[in-house]
Amino acid sequence: SGAPIGVIAIVVETTERVQADRRVRESEGRFRTIADAAPVMMWISETPHGCSWLNRSWLEFTGRGLEAETGEGWLDNLHADDRDRVLSLYDGSFAARASYRVDYRLRRHDGEWRMIEEVGVPQLALDGSLINFIGCCTDVTEQREAETALRESAERLRLATTAAAIGTWDYAPREDALAWDDRCKELFGLPPEAEVGYAGSFLAGLHPDDRVVTEAAVRRALSPEDPRPFDMEYRTIGLQDGELRWVAATGNAVFENGEAVRFVGTVRDITARKRAETHLRLLNETGARLAAELDLDAIVQTVTDAGVELCGAQYGAFFYNVSDGKGGSYMLYALSGAPREAFSGQPMPRVTELLNPTYFGEGVIRSDDIRTDPRYGRNTPHAGMPEWHLPVRSYLAVPVISRTGEVLGGAVLRSRRDRPV
Repeated sequence: SGAPIGVIAIVVETTERVQADRRVRESEGRFRTIADAAPVMMWISETPHGCSWLNRSWLEFTGRGLEAETGEGWLDNLHADDRDRVLSLYDGSFAARASYRVDYRLRRHDGEWRMIEEVGVPQLALDGSLINFIGCCTDVTEQREAETALRESAERLRLATTAAAIGTWDYAPREDALAWDDRCKELFGLPPEAEVGYAGSFLAGLHPDDRVVTEAAVRRALSPEDPRPFDMEYRTIGLQDGELRWVAATGNAVFENGEAVRFVGTVRDITARKRAETHLRLLNETGARLAAELDLDAIVQTVTDAGVELCGAQYGAFFYNVSDGKGGSYMLYALSGAPREAFSGQPMPRVTELLNPTYFGEGVIRSDDIRTDPRYGRNTPHAGMPEWHLPVRSYLAVPVISRTGEVLGGAVLRSRRDRPV
């Protein structure tokens, strides 16, 4: 008849759900309160191209009112040239549920474009599904400008040191870490890609006669009690090319709490200057000895020794004819850089296509690799270099002619190295 005859009531306890919802709301409230107080810009987004919430720092930075807290129009402040790149990154990160880091330009409330570094992190549910992304944005304009200025300054320094042929080094004593630029490595006979270390490169590359005094100068520079500026001239023996070089090095240590933490400086190649000084000294000394010498053999030996040192040869010889007083002549020779026994069993030089210019006074013969000279090694009985012959690669032969035009003999300077004499 439609008259109520009773009531059925179903009661479900929702305490836990209600408490959980309350805890979520309280947690979100605490997060937003903390985020609003944070000095960096923060946001929340459930979709790649839209923000559901922006914190107070973001709104104040962009000049948008509190009504934009829900994220409306957030793309309006993103630089147009960066928009496609940033949105594409958002799409990929949301799809992969992966964190990201990106730089872009954001317009500040005063209209200035600022460089922003943004980090986004996904928030995932227990089942692995994506709840949202939380992002943090930091104004890094001054930092990026400082980094750019530092790179430009370093590049200017590199260009300046390259133009001045100056190398730089930086040593951290506590870590025993050494850094050389390409020029510094070159002065120690190393390629640009070589790894370097204090003991294995610097000390190992010093000339043995200069190692003790140079290392002592380094210790003085690093001494906290009485540090001295490092100002040394020393020789190096190329670690890979074997070349002898002269280096002028200057540097100073940086101290913290009475301990040397950095040791930096520069190096210059002064090989040419040292060689010129050596040559000048040698010429002066040789001239003085010759002026006081009357013995012909001693004069020839002095000149031969000087020629070997001046040219950087390993050994040399001077062959000359001496009149026997009866209308005949015989050949003598002076040897430098090798024992006389090395030539005692060898025949005297014969007139060959290679030696003609020297013994006929026609000109100087110079070859970086005599083994490749087409005039060498074609004469019998020895085609090439005999087994008993001192090894020869770099070769220099000069005729010695008197004031009257007579060819007195020939000076031959040789080296087994690639570097020419």
